Amino acid sequence: MMKCSRYLLSWNLYLSIRNVHIYIPQSYKFLKNSHNVNFSKSFSKLLNQGRMLCNYTDLTRSPKEDLTENECIDYSDFSSLAITEDVEKQIKLILMEYEIYKQSGEKMPSTIQLEDMKELLNHPVERARRRYFHYLFKREKAKLAEKRRKERRKLEREQNKLVKSGPKNTFFLLIRKTSMLKFYNTRQADAVMFGSSLVIDMAYDEYMAKRELINCVDQLSMAYGSNKINREPFNLYFCNLHKDNALIPYLNNAIPHINKNNCLITSTEKSYLDIFPKERIVYLTPNSPNVLQKFDHDSVYVIGGFVDKVNAKPLSLAKAKREGLKTAKLPLDQHLHWGEGCKSLTINQVIDILLEVKASNNWNKAFEFVPNRKIRKIDPEEIQHQTVTKKKKQTIFNMKTILAD
Repeated sequence: MMKCSRYLLSWNLYLSIRNVHIYIPQSYKFLKNSHNVNFSKSFSKLLNQGRMLCNYTDLTRSPKEDLTENECIDYSDFSSLAITEDVEKQIKLILMEYEIYKQSGEKMPSTIQLEDMKELLNHPVERARRRYFHYLFKREKAKLAEKRRKERRKLEREQNKLVKSGPKNTFFLLIRKTSMLKFYNTRQADAVMFGSSLVIDMAYDEYMAKRELINCVDQLSMAYGSNKINREPFNLYFCNLHKDNALIPYLNNAIPHINKNNCLITSTEKSYLDIFPKERIVYLTPNSPNVLQKFDHDSVYVIGGFVDKVNAKPLSLAKAKREGLKTAKLPLDQHLHWGEGCKSLTINQVIDILLEVKASNNWNKAFEFVPNRKIRKIDPEEIQHQTVTKKKKQTIFNMKTILAD
């Protein structure tokens, strides 16, 4: 057997015996809950476990070629984060997990940035780090797809210029983007002066991780766009948006003109309690016992600006109770047949629903913005049976009320 150190690089373990290339996957599980790891003593245990867990492949190329093809990440790139010995061992453990996941065929990002490593150090559980690796992979692929899309559009524009180089003649009026923006801003200005107000509470940044913050900002950006192009937009408020809020850098990147005069969103550090009368405020939360039956144009509705995929605690309801506010939830169960999974909606979906119900006062039409994947399809016979059962229950209730009187 040749020296094992020759094949130990970036925590990939290889063993060469009689022209057989042995790869040892995920054999580090006895290390995952320990931060005080002696890697030199554990190497012999890894080899013994590898004889039972290894996958055999043909040795068509040397180990050096394998390692040059899979470009590894050096620990020195993150040495600035190793403040203590425990942090240093945690970084090495994360790099080992990354390489093992990558070699076992899982979807991993091509590299790990310094900011990503900081976020990974905040996840003490292996499962959470694994999910974050998958998130980084999806984000990287999305950026590559957007880059290819831009290059393809650029090529198409250049080809169209060559084809349509002659004079143009059309009876359609050219409406420029600046004219449309002025038109939308006119509607938004009317909403600021005469329309209904809608508040997004931005006081939940401490309950969200980095990817949830990015997801939240994406939802806010889509909500801003939907509200802007609507015929009767809301007067939007971003309240409790302090300078040290973790959302601010991502929000400035998504809506760069948020603090300029051409963006008619009121972003402030003040609370909505300092801006509106307390008796007009209604906090919309899915955990409320009260159902919103009709949209009230005089009320000021508040939506919690956070993503709660992991955190299932009723944070918004608890905050509203502490502040002594009225609460309500959308009548989802009365108009929709939910399938499996959670009933949570994104911020932009809630705003789209409120925009529609404000204009038409039709909940069925407003709930068309709920994704079809969350709705369970049922047969017409089942709907008829549920309707008859509901009428029977209502009749029995009315009879009991009459007899009681």
